[in-house]
Amino acid sequence: DYGLVDPPVCRNPQGENVYYVPYAKAHFDWRNTLLAYSGRTEADGGKHPIIATDAETLSHTPPQVQMQVSAHECFHHWYGDIYTLPARKTPEVVEMQEDRADCESIKFLRDRKKYTADDIKIIAKYSEFLIMRFAHETAARKNDPSVIASEEIFAKKRTEKFWQCFNAGPKAP
Repeated sequence: DYGLVDPPVCRNPQGENVYYVPYAKAHFDWRNTLLAYSGRTEADGGKHPIIATDAETLSHTPPQVQMQVSAHECFHHWYGDIYTLPARKTPEVVEMQEDRADCESIKFLRDRKKYTADDIKIIAKYSEFLIMRFAHETAARKNDPSVIASEEIFAKKRTEKFWQCFNAGPKAP
């Protein structure tokens, strides 16, 4: 148990604070590896931007992973990804949004939090672990072992992207 680190301050382009709130994991049984998601609160008619986090699961991940997850979700707000209508969220759009949030979160951690290559190794290791855990759970649930191979390719691509972003590119906004 690592405990929880304070997430980075997050604001959207309109200058609104984005609030971190806990969510009940029971609502997300379909994907046990989900650590956080971005959106707007339902209780107030969608007025406040939020990042809902699974504090229980996050507390069992290293601080570097917690910061990357929080920064990743913050960049979904920054780029307006949460406002894309679900009907327009093709697999290609989702992939682009996820890649961008990953890349910007890594550059943010590198430039603003002074993360080193050793920190990125930790993030990459846990990312691969979580993706593969999800793959094995999905394969067992669907009785379809082919899921594992495709998720393994995805995990490797995501890790490669972390390193590309860490080693190149301008500073995050």
